[in-house]
Amino acid sequence: MQTTRRRQTTLFVAFAIANLAFATMAIACFFTVWDTIGQLTAMLVVLVVWVIVAFWFQPRLLYYAQIYGLMKLKAQAAPVEDGVADLSSPAWVAHLKGKGFAVSMDNGAFVLMHRISKDPTRLFVSKSMLDILILIRDAGLPFRHPAVTEAINRLENDFLKQKIRLRNNAVVILKSGDAIDEPMREALEQVVFEKQGERGIAVIHAFYERGTGQLHYLHSDTYAPTVYYRYAADMFRTTYRTFTIKGR
Repeated sequence: MQTTRRRQTTLFVAFAIANLAFATMAIACFFTVWDTIGQLTAMLVVLVVWVIVAFWFQPRLLYYAQIYGLMKLKAQAAPVEDGVADLSSPAWVAHLKGKGFAVSMDNGAFVLMHRISKDPTRLFVSKSMLDILILIRDAGLPFRHPAVTEAINRLENDFLKQKIRLRNNAVVILKSGDAIDEPMREALEQVVFEKQGERGIAVIHAFYERGTGQLHYLHSDTYAPTVYYRYAADMFRTTYRTFTIKGR
């Protein structure tokens, strides 16, 4: 993790130095002995090269930020949740409905539920975001199945048709089984936390172990790579804990 952090820091410092150098060159263009056309031409060349360099740095900075964020999240991961009520039961779906979730799709292989909530990053402006819970019933269906992605996209398009703009998504995909195995543990680490333009997305994979009542998913009590990942983890935790308490 320290090696990744050093590489990320080195890349960031190099980007900052490059920005300073290009800014200096752009300003220097106005102090040359060239005429106005020459100065503007030089400025244009500097700006074009500056943009090219920025495009080279951007994906690399994003890559190291995501890698480091995931490594830190795994290093500070919270323990497995014990004594969780059955998250594969009809009562769980009923509980989610009571918390404002609506079923937007149920094809037998999975159930897609959603609700609109307040964006946690908008303190002074009222903005909404989309909470999504997907309950996978087909044990052979992977978390990142095209049908799941298509269902989410269809839901978002339905809101766009209604002229409801929801830029940010918090998604939790839940599977259940008798016991967890190593491939499933690896799948749980394939979380998503990214920014696509103005859009923030967080996707958490969770597995409920019916044999032990344990719930496995990657989260931390002390760290979150993005505010939306924190929101998704907190939203999920609050929901299943109130369900567990209700069932006692």
